[in-house]
Parts: sequence; structure tokens; C-alpha cells
Amino acid sequence: MLQDAQTMKILLPKSLPLSALRNRFLRRESLVHIRNATVNLVILTTYFLYWLTSFNVTYGRLVS
Repeated sequence: MLQDAQTMKILLPKSLPLSALRNRFLRRESLVHIRNATVNLVILTTYFLYWLTSFNVTYGRLVS
């Protein structure tokens, strides 16, 4: 995390104020969080569907 901030400081020109650097860094961080949340949601949905089908196969006779 700290290394990312240092690299962005190197990449950005010196004339930009600190708030612009912070805004750009936070915007990039929020995109990363959104991507991680989407990946987690896909994994959890897939696992839930897998659990549901295995539950149906195992206990389908009892339910129906």
C-alpha cells in the first residue's frame, strides 16, 4: 500500500497539489475495492449455487 503511494508520487508531476494526489490515489483504491467485492460476490454466488445443487441432489428425495 505504501509502495503504491510512493510510486504514484513519482509518477505525478510536482506541480499538482497534495489533495489532487490524494484524490487520485483514493479513486484508484476505491476501484480496487469495487473489483475485489465483485470477485468475492461471484465466488460466493458460485459456491452457494454449488451448495444448493449438492443439497438438492442429496436431500431431493426428502423434499419432493
